[in-house]
Amino acid sequence: MSDVIIIGAGPAGLSAAIAAARLGSAVTVLEKNDRPGRKLLLTGGGRCNVLDPAAPALDALGVYGREGAFLRDALARFDWAEFLRSLGIATELDPDDGRHYVKGGARKMLEAMLDAAEKAGACIVPSAKVKSVVQQGGSPSIWGVAPADSDGPRRGPNYRGDRLILATGGITYPTTGSSGDALAWAAALGHRIDPPSPALAGLATDPCFRGLTGNTVRDAELTAVVGGRKAGSRRGTILFTHGGISGPAAVDLSLDFARAAGAVGAAGVPHQQEQHQQEQQEVLIDFLPTATMADLVAHLSKRGNHAASRALEGFPPAAAAGLPSRLVLEFIRAAGAVSSSPLDHASDKSLRALAHSLKSTRLAVTGLENPAAAVVTLGGISTKDVNPKTMESRLAPGLFFAGELLSPSGPCGGYNLLHAFATGALAGATPADGR
Repeated sequence: MSDVIIIGAGPAGLSAAIAAARLGSAVTVLEKNDRPGRKLLLTGGGRCNVLDPAAPALDALGVYGREGAFLRDALARFDWAEFLRSLGIATELDPDDGRHYVKGGARKMLEAMLDAAEKAGACIVPSAKVKSVVQQGGSPSIWGVAPADSDGPRRGPNYRGDRLILATGGITYPTTGSSGDALAWAAALGHRIDPPSPALAGLATDPCFRGLTGNTVRDAELTAVVGGRKAGSRRGTILFTHGGISGPAAVDLSLDFARAAGAVGAAGVPHQQEQHQQEQQEVLIDFLPTATMADLVAHLSKRGNHAASRALEGFPPAAAAGLPSRLVLEFIRAAGAVSSSPLDHASDKSLRALAHSLKSTRLAVTGLENPAAAVVTLGGISTKDVNPKTMESRLAPGLFFAGELLSPSGPCGGYNLLHAFATGALAGATPADGR
């Protein structure tokens, strides 16, 4: 039996605690908040969206970008369906958005994990803010943790263990406790840090459509352009906000911008390479991805007895996308046409301008609308310093990492929860030095 200290009682920390305790380790979980799982309770708007349990976890590998290769072993060894079954968790498919959710929501997921950890023998200590971690040497390595209210070196660490698992999360949503504390501890022990960047949030744009705030487009295709180069594309629902665009497609696109533009510090200021500071970020929006430009122009040209707005209402791709009438009218005015006049009064130039606006609106992206409320952190502990087969540090035996603290991140839809559960379970089940 070994003594395991885990810092952070979020999805990764609780997954690690369950795995370690079920194997007979004496597990202590230190949580800085007065209650564990604050960020978990926010997932899926409280509904806790997860991946299909019928699909192998490894199938998700490709969504994590270039850093995703590091997760291959963790995902390959993680039985997602069995993990949920062992917790007594059932899922349901939402027919409207096609996503799977936990029956009972995020609260049910958290309670199930806490119950499993307790039954396995793990001890969760709330309001336990950690000031520092210390490697005390020995074989196996002994790790000490000093609480923030201790008086430091004179008294020494208050918690000691053979293994230490850091699962404190990234820098996003600091109100939930994710404030990047462990990045400084890891750096002090020699680990490289991929500077963290907030991601998965609405995009601030210039111009924006304030008059359309609250309106949605059900099917749009977005393309991220950084420095004139395509950085990624997403398709789905977008929501107009007072300062830009949000909704699933825009939020996922923010991850593409973060990956392409380089690492960004906690303050949101690019600093990895000077060139990134000067590279313009833009989003191209195709409001009618199921129609070609030629089809749209041809349709408008043939609807001479109808006003442009009415013509678009009768155009199947526009109806399917659910284009807000105010959006259409704004584009009509911008194209130099008159919304109330028959289309045979509009010039060919106006019709082409209207079609171009609907197929290729270009907006400058000035950042995230609310970086502090971004869902995940891209960047963190460099995977170069972590053994992917165990989640153990290559530099400090007995030290493990799990969850969002690690550099890879995925899009919305349950991918980051899967990452947390899988890396946590692997870290918790692995003895120090792989013994």
